[in-house]
Amino acid sequence: MEAKDGYADDLDAWYREEHLEQMSREPGYQRARRYKLVFQVKTKDRPTSIEATSGLTLYDFDESAKEHLGMDVKPLDPMTDWTKRCIANSKSIEAGIYYRLGAFK
Repeated sequence: MEAKDGYADDLDAWYREEHLEQMSREPGYQRARRYKLVFQVKTKDRPTSIEATSGLTLYDFDESAKEHLGMDVKPLDPMTDWTKRCIANSKSIEAGIYYRLGAFK
């Protein structure tokens, strides 16, 4: 999620105080890692008008979560007023589910 100007602190507090705890109760949850964008490489193939989101959160789940997660990202239930406010004050939300196909030894 990318907060609108002036709402970044509220989004960060929501992640730390509510969302991460909610996610930890989901079946198969293992951990969450949050990253902050340090720099963005711009190339001739990537117009400068396209900006990357300033952060990324990865959630790891074990294999038991596969049936629960499915193929589509769904909002957590119940959706709190704070969550609704953060969604309303976001300029973009990108979400996806990735499954590991293999690993290096």
